Amino acid sequence: MVKTVLRKTGVDVLVYPAHDASAQWLCSLKILRSNLQLTFSLQHIRSVSNEREIPYVTLRYEGDNLVPGSMSLKDLDINVSPGSLSKITRQGAPEFQTLFITLKQPCSVWYQEQDLNIDMNFRRLLTLARATQVCICFDTQWLAENAAMFQEIIQISEQFARLPPTTRFTQINTKASWSFLAFIPAVEPRARVSSEEPGSGIVSSIEDTGPEAPPFEDVEYDNPPPYVNVSYAQVSVKRSRRTDSSLTPDAHDPKRPREHSCPSPETERATPAPSLHAESTASSSATVAVDLFQEAVTSAVNELLPHVLEKELLEKELLREELWKKKMTPVVMEVLPQVLKELLQTTSAGHDDSTHHPTLSTEVERAFTSAHESCVQELEETLDQRVNSASIELEEHSDEIRVDLATYKEDCIASCNDHLNEIKAGFDQGVVERVKDLENIADMVVLKAMDRLNEHFDHIGTQTVRKRGDVLIASEQSQRARSLPVPDGS
Repeated sequence: MVKTVLRKTGVDVLVYPAHDASAQWLCSLKILRSNLQLTFSLQHIRSVSNEREIPYVTLRYEGDNLVPGSMSLKDLDINVSPGSLSKITRQGAPEFQTLFITLKQPCSVWYQEQDLNIDMNFRRLLTLARATQVCICFDTQWLAENAAMFQEIIQISEQFARLPPTTRFTQINTKASWSFLAFIPAVEPRARVSSEEPGSGIVSSIEDTGPEAPPFEDVEYDNPPPYVNVSYAQVSVKRSRRTDSSLTPDAHDPKRPREHSCPSPETERATPAPSLHAESTASSSATVAVDLFQEAVTSAVNELLPHVLEKELLEKELLREELWKKKMTPVVMEVLPQVLKELLQTTSAGHDDSTHHPTLSTEVERAFTSAHESCVQELEETLDQRVNSASIELEEHSDEIRVDLATYKEDCIASCNDHLNEIKAGFDQGVVERVKDLENIADMVVLKAMDRLNEHFDHIGTQTVRKRGDVLIASEQSQRARSLPVPDGS
C-alpha cells in the first residue's frame, strides 16, 4: 500500500542545487512510500493568469536513483527572503529544516505536453534537474503524525526501489529523455538583459512566479553573431558620394539609427555636382562593391539563419526528441539553399536597376521573413494535429470521469444502504431488549400481586374456619342437649 508522508496534494517547499543556494525554486513536494519503494516528486507550478496556475514540470527523484544512506535533515542555514518563507509556512510556529538528497544521476523530468514551452525559464529549471545534490527546505510542521515515518526514511541505509508512477500520472504527463534534454544549452548564472527589450536595462529573474533568485544570461542566443563588418566597411568606403542613385548599398553605422537615404534639400544644394572622373571611378568600383556585398550577405545568412531558426523552434514549438532529431536539421538544410538562391537572385536583379539601393539589413530581414513564414506554417500544422489529439484525449478522459462518477454514485448508495441496515438492526435489537425488560417487570408485578392476594385469601380463610368451628361446637352442644332425657319431676 502506497503511503503519503506529507499531504496528498503536496506542500510548498524551496528547492535549490547544493552548489548554488541562491538558485531557489518554489515547488510542491510529495513523498510517496511503500515499504522500500520511495519517490520524491517535485512539481513546479506556472502562473497562467492572476487566478489560474497549471503544473509546468515535475521532477521525480526515484528510490533506485538515491545514494543509500545519503539523506540527512539539518536546520535552515541559508538566506531566504521573508516572502519566500511565508509561502512555505504552515499555520502556527514554523520549524524550517533542509533535506539533503544525493542522486546517482540526474532525476527524471516529466511535463504536460500541451503546456510545455522550451523557453529560458525551462532551461534554467534544467539546471536544477541536472543537479545530483539537491536541498529541499520546508516546514516540518507539515509532517504532523508522520514525523516518525519521515525519520525512518532518512535513517534507512538500504537501497530504495523505484515507485512506479500511477497510470493517471503517465496519461497526463510525458517523460522527457535526457538524450534530448542534453541538447538544450545550459545557462550561466549571470545577469541577463531581456531579449525582448535589448538595451532597456531590465534584468529578468530566475522565474516569473517563483521565489527570488539570481538572474541568468543566455550566452548562446543573447550575444550577436559575428557580422562581416570588414567587408561591409569596404563596401561603405567604396561607395560613391552621389546621392541620387547608386548600385552600392548605403553605409550605416550599426550602432546608430538608420536615416533615410535621400538627403534634405539643404544638403542637395550644398553638395557640389560630381565630376566625370568621379562618376567613372564610382562605375568601376560598383561591380567590386556589389560582389563584396553579396559575399557579406551570404556570410551573414550562413551565420544567422541556423541560430534564428533554432531559437524560433525552441521557443514556439513543444519540442520532443523526435522533433529535435528528425525535423530540426531537415528544416535548416531545406530552407537555407532556397533562401540563399532567392537572396542572390534579388541582389543580381538589382544590378540593372539604377534606383535600387540594396542594404544588408533589408536583404537579411527578407531572408529571415521567408524562412520564418515557412517555419510558422509547419508549426501551425503540428499544433493543429496536437490540438486534435488533445481533443480526443479530453473526450476519452470525460468518458472515464463519467464512468468513475457513476461507480462512485453506486458505491455511495450501497454505503448508505449498509449504514441504514446497521441502524435498523441496532434499533430492532434495542426494541427486543426493551420488550424483554418490560416483560420481566410485568412478571414481577403479577407475582407480587398474587402474593398479596394469597396472603389476603389466607387471612380470610382462617377467619372463616374459626367461625365455622364455633358454629359446629354450638351445634354439637345443642344436639347433645336434645339427646339427654328430661328428668321426671316426680
